[in-house]
Amino acid sequence: MARARAEDVDALERAVKRLRAADASTADDGHGYARVNAMLRAMHFERTSRARAAAAATTETTTTTTTTTTTETTSNAT
Repeated sequence: MARARAEDVDALERAVKRLRAADASTADDGHGYARVNAMLRAMHFERTSRARAAAAATTETTTTTTTTTTTETTSNAT
């Protein structure tokens, strides 16, 4: 969890640096807000994707453990 947060912070810092570099090299075209919004949406998508993948992996592990326990209980009963 902490690693994902650190990656998010690093990605945000890189995005801010890119925006500052772009703003310094061009005249203000009024699209700065749109660029920041797009970057934040992309970061949110990445974070959500990681969370879903982690949840799917946890669910898969839990299902495997439950199946194994059920099999052992059945074997002991016979």
